Amino acid sequence: MTRLDKAGKRQSRPPELASARIRGTSGMALLVPAGCGVESPAEAKVLFAGSFKGYRGVVILELAGKRHLIVAGLGALSVSHGGRVARGGELGTTSDERAPALAAAFGAGAPLLFFDVRNSRGGAEPVFWLARTS
Repeated sequence: MTRLDKAGKRQSRPPELASARIRGTSGMALLVPAGCGVESPAEAKVLFAGSFKGYRGVVILELAGKRHLIVAGLGALSVSHGGRVARGGELGTTSDERAPALAAAFGAGAPLLFFDVRNSRGGAEPVFWLARTS
């Protein structure tokens, strides 16, 4: 199973795409191999699990401290709304192709996963939570 911090190569958001449909500036995208399992970085409650607009599979987890981890661009989902997931538990698998909303923001190419952490003050750097899966 692919750990979030080892899923792939980090992609920076091109400045010319500042108006892309990805909210906030704290999120990050990773190039990922198709069909890999994606693990949860922490024990969490699943607030949302499903398809959302052009992002394909999206999972929103409630982490400690009322933080929310958003994972977008998944192919298949292994969790469901209202459930709980253990640290290291599978959230789903990576898609075979880049989600349309991610392609609009980052260009066409290999599959991407997009991660964002939100708290009461807005966005937070997701790297801390992604590193917790190691």
